[in-house]
Amino acid sequence: PIWNLFFCHTATEFVCERCSIKEIDTYFSPSLLISTLSNSAYQDYNRCSRECDCPVCGSTLQSRMVEKKQFIFSCEFCRWDSTEVGLVKPDSLELIKAVRDQEFPHQEEFNKAV
Repeated sequence: PIWNLFFCHTATEFVCERCSIKEIDTYFSPSLLISTLSNSAYQDYNRCSRECDCPVCGSTLQSRMVEKKQFIFSCEFCRWDSTEVGLVKPDSLELIKAVRDQEFPHQEEFNKAV
């Protein structure tokens, strides 16, 4: 079918999937609606560096501000939040960094739930 054809700039003609090589230029995060370059995607093991999964249900966690500029992760589906494992930070980027670097009080409980 015609929708499976690609245009080749070097040969100036249409080619099929078997005659072409697919190359991924960027990776896309559908939950944050941003694209990431390939080298940073490889560095983060093909995951978006700005989001984390819920340890209970696996959906994407949202960071939200609670009292006095304290940020936590919360899940919109199962109502889990990061205060259960002692993960509260003054900045949303520090939340993500703490999970990536595994620097918060009840890290073992969080890893067991994942």
